[in-house]
Amino acid sequence: PPDDPTRPRLFIEAGEALVELGDFVVAGSLLDTAIHEAGGLGDEALEITARIVRTQLDYTTRPGETSEAEVIELVERATPVLDAAGSHDGLARAWRLLTFVHWTALRYSAAEVAARKTMEHARLAGDHLMETRFLTSLGMCALYGPMPVKQAIERCRELLDRAANDRKAEAVLLCVLARLEAMEGRFDSARQLYRRSRAQLEEFGWNLYAALTSLDSGPVELLAGDAAAAEAELRQDYHALEQMGERNYIATTAGFLAEALYAQGRYDESSTFARTSSEVSAEDDLAAQFHWR
Repeated sequence: PPDDPTRPRLFIEAGEALVELGDFVVAGSLLDTAIHEAGGLGDEALEITARIVRTQLDYTTRPGETSEAEVIELVERATPVLDAAGSHDGLARAWRLLTFVHWTALRYSAAEVAARKTMEHARLAGDHLMETRFLTSLGMCALYGPMPVKQAIERCRELLDRAANDRKAEAVLLCVLARLEAMEGRFDSARQLYRRSRAQLEEFGWNLYAALTSLDSGPVELLAGDAAAAEAELRQDYHALEQMGERNYIATTAGFLAEALYAQGRYDESSTFARTSSEVSAEDDLAAQFHWR
């Protein structure tokens, strides 16, 4: 019933699930309902939690509409309220949002701190699913941050052991490990890993994450010197993200696709995708800004 205090929380979780399916419009609608109903119940902490999740949806799929400064301001205002209410599920989502902000700005050491805070509050909230699945963020920080490749591979294998009972976390970590294996020149192993990752994500309907596979498989093939294979990986995911209406990761995908086309001497097509990346990338999305330039 509308006055049931558990309704807004269910809308939040449904919204998060729909984001993973790639249905951003319906997800946004459910999260707006969660904000409205939590406000109507006078549950300030739950309303703020819903706003944080809605902001994450906008920040990660509609770049340029929500700035880094606005996100940080929201989290700074939200944290004392959530802390006072003992809302660890809200605090986990606040720190999760900060993790995405630091990733966008390529601050991977800061992102790791935020990721560990996310997992800590998820544990305190009894949310084993979020705690386990956010292990993937530690793998990404190892890949993109200052950690040497051999050490990053060791960390990812350790994280895979810890995430052994969660298929999504396992799939994402396999893709991270594929990129690291390619950095060591083990391309056959890298290909097996990213193909297994994509198949697993597609099998369980994690459409958004499946469409991000080429952010690792594309660079794997570029490192291997197979620009045509990189193009095939990146192009299928570019079209998938385009159909979802995703406007964040698609900028980086377009940048890598431009690189793969350039490596094949197809300069007009490369220029088209570089231009697309420049048009859709947010000013504070440093990876995309680097790629199109």
